[in-house]
Amino acid sequence: MFGNNEIGNAAYNAALAGDKAKAQITVAPGTQPNDVTLLPVNGQASGGAISTLGDMAIWAKALGTGQLLTPQLQTERTQYGARSGYGLGLQRTPSGLVGHDGAVPGFQSSVYFRPPTGTSIVVLTNLLLAPNTYFPEALPAERITQLVQQAVIEG
Repeated sequence: MFGNNEIGNAAYNAALAGDKAKAQITVAPGTQPNDVTLLPVNGQASGGAISTLGDMAIWAKALGTGQLLTPQLQTERTQYGARSGYGLGLQRTPSGLVGHDGAVPGFQSSVYFRPPTGTSIVVLTNLLLAPNTYFPEALPAERITQLVQQAVIEG
């Protein structure tokens, strides 16, 4: 992980405020990321389970279709916000992917499913934020998901 949680949060808040100059983790050329493999994580829900890529592919479909929920609850959770595309623990992208992403220090995941086609996209990375990159573009799992989406779904 480049920087630390405090620096990452500052970059995130700067991005929300529209301050592009401060919305990044700035490091000198050649700087290596910090190894946070053994860093204690206080993320319970976001870091409380260990899953394989295969597990996440199964979860993507369950999450996107609501197969583990009652139809009424699935209907409630898919009332997406007009501007955010966010429902109850579920996000919908403009191309119709539904899922969620998450992160803990040093790691990031992106898990999405497209109900009409049964397509799943699961991306797991061991880098939370790319250095010297504007925050919204510095999230590797989200960027890879966007590229796969463009090539496979929109392509």
